[in-house]
Amino acid sequence: MECPKCKQQNPDEAKFCSACGAPLNIITSLPSQETPRETNEQTTSQTPYTFSTGTQNKEISNPTLQGANQIQLQFNIKLLTRNDLIIGGAIVVCFLSLFLSWYQFHLTVNTYFGAITSGNLSFDALYHGYMYIALVLELLIVAHYINVALGNRLKIALPDWQVVSAGVLLNAVLFIIAFLDRPGPTGWDYGAFLGLIVALIAVAVVFIDLKNKGVIKK
Repeated sequence: MECPKCKQQNPDEAKFCSACGAPLNIITSLPSQETPRETNEQTTSQTPYTFSTGTQNKEISNPTLQGANQIQLQFNIKLLTRNDLIIGGAIVVCFLSLFLSWYQFHLTVNTYFGAITSGNLSFDALYHGYMYIALVLELLIVAHYINVALGNRLKIALPDWQVVSAGVLLNAVLFIIAFLDRPGPTGWDYGAFLGLIVALIAVAVVFIDLKNKGVIKK
């Protein structure tokens, strides 16, 4: 430790200069003066992270809110009209009817003891390969109504009546063909009647809806 008076070098633990006797403990108090400055600098450096303006808060929070709005989908059934709900319900029933029994065959086996009835064989509408087209059409129509209830997220360019009427009419044509196209000696079963009736109801509601919209003139 250097004496501030005579510049004599003294041991660090010395309290008085060995040459002139001046006190040396005054030097130890000098570094403490820098402590408030360092504290103020640390506080100042942390201020931008602790406090921010309204603009900064807005810039930080908005991307999160915008991302939440983009992910959130609001299903609003009020965007569908009554006719839309009837047509959509009829199409759902048509879809389910494809997996029911459409054709029934009464199987009889002739034996030495006479004719023995062994049971009935049944086939659904998908026995005809072209009925898979009806299945896809029905899924597309239901997806269209879901898209409408979500606020037209897919941004379909065609008007609503064109999409629905084309799908419903083609679906009904396929159901009529399948109803008449019985495989072999089979008879109709409940699935065929249910599917055909509901498909025709959907067509009737489509025509009523088009008439109300002025597409079909009275």
